[in-house]
Amino acid sequence: MVPSWQNTKVDDESAGEESSRTPEDGQSEPVFGRRASSFSDLGPQAVICYKFYSARLDPRMDPMKSFSRAIGLAVRNRPTLLGVIFTSLAVGVLWGANIGAVYPFVEVVFEGQTLQEWIDGDIADSATRTDELLAKSATLRESLPTLSVDEQRLTLANINYIEKDLEAERRATEWYRWLQPFVHAYLPATPFKTLLLIVGALIIGTALKDACLVANLVLVERLVQLAAFDLRKLFFRQTLRLDLASFNDSRNSELLSHFTYDMNGVVLGLDTLFGKALREPLKMTACLIGASFISWRLLVISLMISPPALFMMQRLS
Repeated sequence: MVPSWQNTKVDDESAGEESSRTPEDGQSEPVFGRRASSFSDLGPQAVICYKFYSARLDPRMDPMKSFSRAIGLAVRNRPTLLGVIFTSLAVGVLWGANIGAVYPFVEVVFEGQTLQEWIDGDIADSATRTDELLAKSATLRESLPTLSVDEQRLTLANINYIEKDLEAERRATEWYRWLQPFVHAYLPATPFKTLLLIVGALIIGTALKDACLVANLVLVERLVQLAAFDLRKLFFRQTLRLDLASFNDSRNSELLSHFTYDMNGVVLGLDTLFGKALREPLKMTACLIGASFISWRLLVISLMISPPALFMMQRLS
C-alpha cells in the first residue's frame, strides 16, 4: 500500500517554492519539517498525538475530538473505571466526614460535656425553640385582622417562614430522640473517654481516606496506562502497514516523537481527567452538603459573597 503523500509528485521548481515559504505567506509552519497531514496515513486513532497547532493544517485534526478518542479507549476497561469512580466517591465522603467530626469535637469536648449531656441539651433546646416559634406564629395570626392589606401580606410571609423553621426544628427533635437511646447505651459517659472516642474516630477515618486515595491513584494510573497501551498498539499496527519507502530520516524522527513525547501528553491529560478532575469536585460536594446541614442560609450567603471577594482580592494583590 502506497501512502497518500507519496502519490503527490512535486517537481523541483514547486519543491523549492514550497521550501521558501514562510509563516508570513499564510502557511503554517510544519511540525517536524514535513506537513503534519502526512501523518494521517497511520489511521484515525493516530491523530490523537498531534500537537495543538497542527490542527490548523488539517480541519480533521481537532485536538479535543482526538482526545475524546483517547477517552473512549480508556472507558473500555470498565472494571478499572468502576474502581476509580468508587474510590473517588469514598475519598469525597470520608473527606467530608473527617471535617464534620470537628463539630462534635468543638461542641462536646471544649464544653466539658459528654455525648449524653450534649444530645439531652439539644433535645431540650429544640423543644424550647419549637415552643417559641409556635407562640410567635400564634401572635402573628391573631394580629392579622387589625392590619392593612400590605401589612397582612408581610405578616403572612413571616408566618410562612416561621412554619418552615418549625418543621425543621421538629425534624431535628425527632432525629435526636431516635438517636438518644443509642447514645446513652453505647457511647462513653465521661468527657475524657468521649475525647478518646472522637480522636480515635478521626484517626480511623483519616486512615481509610488515605487508603482509598492510594487505591484511587493506583487505579487511575492503571486505567491510563491501559489506554496508552491500546493506543500504542494501534500506532504500531498502522505503522507496519506502511510501505517501506515511506520511512526516511525526517519521517522516522517524526514517528518516534509521536510514539514518545506526544503519547506522554495524552497520558498526562487522561491522568488529570480521571484523577483530580473527578476527585476534587466530589470532595467539594461533600463539604457543601455538610455545610448545608449546619446552616443552609449561611452557605448560600457564603456562595454569593465568596466569588466577588476572591475576585477583588486577586485584583488588589
